[in-house]
Amino acid sequence: MKVGTYADGRDIRYEESTRSFIVGDAPFTSEQVLAFDAAGQVTWVSDETRVWAQGLGMLPSQTTVAPPNATQPQAVGWFTRLPIWAKILFVLFFPISIPYGIWAMWKNRSFNQPVRIALTVVGSVLLIAFLVDVANDDAPQDAKSGNVTSSGSATSQSTDTEAESEPEPAPEPEPEPEPEPAPIVEEPAVEPVVEEPAVEPVVEEPALTMGQQQAIAKGEDYLDYTAFSRKGLIEQLVFEGFSTADATFAVDYIAPDWKAQAALKAQDYLDYSSFSRKGLIDQLVFEGFTKAQAEYGVKAVGY
Repeated sequence: MKVGTYADGRDIRYEESTRSFIVGDAPFTSEQVLAFDAAGQVTWVSDETRVWAQGLGMLPSQTTVAPPNATQPQAVGWFTRLPIWAKILFVLFFPISIPYGIWAMWKNRSFNQPVRIALTVVGSVLLIAFLVDVANDDAPQDAKSGNVTSSGSATSQSTDTEAESEPEPAPEPEPEPEPEPAPIVEEPAVEPVVEEPAVEPVVEEPALTMGQQQAIAKGEDYLDYTAFSRKGLIEQLVFEGFSTADATFAVDYIAPDWKAQAALKAQDYLDYSSFSRKGLIDQLVFEGFTKAQAEYGVKAVGY
């Protein structure tokens, strides 16, 4: 499905099966396409499509977002499959022929009464079913688009909230000077004995593997873009191809304030929809936050 055009004239398409963008013949992730858009290199087919594309980067990987103008699959009735001329004939004559046939049957007493009653019931059911099928086939279907938020506001709010939530470290007290040991004088020829302080061994931290370094960098990129729970960020890194061990190590190494992340995610949801307090808490728990983190996030946005 075409969603826009790149600056060099190549079409940008979205593949629902792989949940990825195709620029010309080359696949790109949603983050790369959003980076192109931020640089002014993408012309979207509509503003709604641009907002939908921005929303792909805001949601967890397991969440599937329908593209703009996409409709939910539904069963196609027999009336829809008819050609236009057949539809016109059915609409003009079928609703008239059944009532007329029932009226003529009763007027001419073509059959005995039980048969006439049975044919009347069958004809009425067929007429009602036909009208219902026509109404269902002609009913408009509203496109369901993904829930999106502005990437710029999410990034700025994430930076501001993290800056406010991190307390400034308290100044360390100055160490008191150790008293000098008194000299031991037994004889005038004996010099005072001064004990040297013990030197603690230096423990070197193990070097990070390449997978751990890249997972840490990717996790920080996602946190700069939007809010995540610990579980959601690990799953997103695993979706990007990192091992579960590297993804877990990276998230624990970054160790953001998960309560502040819950508050950011709660504000994101309130920016594009309405929630009750319980519904917002349940949504945050669904996103991977703990119950305590979700309650803190809801309280932080004023609930």
